[in-house]
Amino acid sequence: MVVGGGGSLHVLEAVYERVDGYAVAREERTRLRKAGQFEKTEALQYGEIDFAGFLNVLEAAEPREGDKFVDIGSGTGKAVLLAAGQYQLGSAVGVEIVKPLHELATEAKERFYSQCPDAPTPSNKCSVVLGDSFALTNLWLDADILYCPCTCFTEEMMAALTAQMKHLRPGTRVISTSRPLEVPCLSLTTTLRAKYKRGTLQFYIYTRNAQAAAAAATTTDTEAATDVHKTGAKHDGDGHNSSKMKQDKRAKSANNKGNGTGVKQPTNQPHSQHATRQQQQQPGEGKGGKRAGKKHKNKKGKRGKRQQQEQGSEKRSKMM
Repeated sequence: MVVGGGGSLHVLEAVYERVDGYAVAREERTRLRKAGQFEKTEALQYGEIDFAGFLNVLEAAEPREGDKFVDIGSGTGKAVLLAAGQYQLGSAVGVEIVKPLHELATEAKERFYSQCPDAPTPSNKCSVVLGDSFALTNLWLDADILYCPCTCFTEEMMAALTAQMKHLRPGTRVISTSRPLEVPCLSLTTTLRAKYKRGTLQFYIYTRNAQAAAAAATTTDTEAATDVHKTGAKHDGDGHNSSKMKQDKRAKSANNKGNGTGVKQPTNQPHSQHATRQQQQQPGEGKGGKRAGKKHKNKKGKRGKRQQQEQGSEKRSKMM
């Protein structure tokens, strides 16, 4: 869906003809080393797209009118301005952490729009931002096409990047370079090798899964419900859960009613103690147990007397 055609492409080539991002990045690394900030130079390995080569990559990502394109690590802004100059996007955004590269991108944008004021994506919808992409996720988690030039990312940066993939919207297309993104919520749709400023580069294009998004939403809802439940349970000064204490009191009250006594029973073994008492009861005990026991003894005594009388009668009969 190329709209801008070759006109804006020729303008971009002219705009960047004398822009050397490689030299600027090299100077920045030298400055950081002299300042003793060696850790900051590890991921500062610069690379640039080739306009024709990256246009093939963008076409494979199938841009649609109104899409938001974001480049996290935009350098001098080449990918951002190419997308803005070729497609009717809702917005085109680039985020770059190296200030000298960001300044070159700002200048390139001004020159491009001065020569292409009618570019498919207007100037007010195209922006380059100075900052850390991982601290500015609000700028790209709602992207429709997310470009991640991660060829030289450290392992820490790759971990941070993949952790954010689950927060993308379903249907988002993600473009990575050199290194595949092994994330369950992303489906690989295209791989292609395209020309780069220096040599060629492997590109991977993914689509954010709708099923994974639904699962993530369910997990989030469950976690939120759990948090609400935990928050709703108040604690006293000793750290006890007052909600559980109320439940224990209700259990004690119910147990006491069941025993028919006014004595509170321990709540840890209400059923076993009640059963033990039942097992200890003898026949005739329980409700009215004493009266029943007396009757049982009286009947037994009468039967004994009757038997004695009968036995005495039998003896007398024999003697006669």
